[in-house]
Amino acid sequence: MRSSSGNAGESFLRRRERRVGQFEHVLTLPGDVDSNSVAASPSGGVLTVRVGKANRTEPRRIEVRGS
Repeated sequence: MRSSSGNAGESFLRRRERRVGQFEHVLTLPGDVDSNSVAASPSGGVLTVRVGKANRTEPRRIEVRGS
């Protein structure tokens, strides 16, 4: 496996597997991934998977009033 950085601050992971027939590869993603923004596209024998980051929840300030 080789990790590289691309254009405009993108980073990507390149993995080469040489198999014939059907196979499955499972990756565990970090918890801050938006599962609705996952896209995969094959091109020239390479599967590109793009995964978007989830929106971070900003802390809220709550006013506490004395009685």
